[in-house]
Amino acid sequence: MTTKAASAGRRQAGDETERRLNTLLANLAGMAYRCRNDPACTLEFVSEGCLALTGYRAEELQNNSAVACGDLIHPADQQRVWEEVQAGVAARLPYDLRYRIRTAGGEEKWVMERGCGVFDTADELVALEGFISDITELIRAEEALQQANLLLSQQLEERQAQVDAVTDTLADERRRAIDLALHKQEQTMQGLLNAILDSVFLMEIDGTVVYANSAVAER
Repeated sequence: MTTKAASAGRRQAGDETERRLNTLLANLAGMAYRCRNDPACTLEFVSEGCLALTGYRAEELQNNSAVACGDLIHPADQQRVWEEVQAGVAARLPYDLRYRIRTAGGEEKWVMERGCGVFDTADELVALEGFISDITELIRAEEALQQANLLLSQQLEERQAQVDAVTDTLADERRRAIDLALHKQEQTMQGLLNAILDSVFLMEIDGTVVYANSAVAER
């Protein structure tokens, strides 16, 4: 095989590899990217999945042609996202982020981004590469679950309060019933003592009379 033929074969193989990669990326639910490490997240490459995710075509996002990728991030999340990416790059570790974006149509979406820094042979950062996917439905499901758990907790607290109120009421009624029974028993005892003809009285040690039946009073 001649050098020319070998070179052509390598180009063909390279083209086939690129075609397969593009096909794979086009069928992923999300967007793969390569960008500079700047606040604008200037995209050098972005897969076709960006249209479904952001509402912008790849050519509109690359090199900030129509809008900077960094500007799609919700203003309240931009600083946090930047700091977490920089922390991952500084530590030479992948970063895993959750944040909100605003699409071309004004829709707010939650996305998950996983990426890492790309370094050259001199250990210099040359780009960031990663993948961003839509997790809006997952976030909504988590929020709905949290709301359901909160509602259940409130209902349990209300039910416990009702049980406590019933328990307290029953305890009060039981105490009143016991007091009434003791009072009746005391009246009965006093009636029996008063019915005795002989004098009956109770006296403290110091001579103080604390009880005397009617026979004593008659005498």
